[in-house]
Amino acid sequence: MRIAVFSDSHDNLDALKTAIAMLPGHRPDRLIHLGDIISPFAARLLLTAGVPAQAVFGNNDGETTGLRSLLDITHPPRTLQLEGRRLLLLHEPGFSAGDLAGHDFILHGHTHQIRDEMRGGCRILNPGELCGWLTDTSSFMILDLPEGRAEWIRFARK
Repeated sequence: MRIAVFSDSHDNLDALKTAIAMLPGHRPDRLIHLGDIISPFAARLLLTAGVPAQAVFGNNDGETTGLRSLLDITHPPRTLQLEGRRLLLLHEPGFSAGDLAGHDFILHGHTHQIRDEMRGGCRILNPGELCGWLTDTSSFMILDLPEGRAEWIRFARK
């Protein structure tokens, strides 16, 4: 199973459209968004990816009713069991030693910075910022669960 992981798109519709247009070349089976989608009109774009999408709310997702009407989205923390792996989905990187022991991957956003770190046998990953507002580079991640491999896809902010 290959998962496209987005975070911090912050209503940058051009970046969302570009990332979604790139997805077929990476053959994801699922899309996960780690928060700060912001509005329902941005969430509607996620539905055009052609794969099931799941998400967690971020600290800037104010229109929760509208987002819930479109997406499979919950408040973090959210645990998914996929391909025999346990993933903890967060927006902010607040997690405990117990979280590390109970999960194979912790995926978070919020910092707008790419992260790839092993701690206590758990891999902690951040796809960076899809919006590109802070770094002038938009990024997302493809996580290959069977291989345990993460690949970051970067493109110039639009």
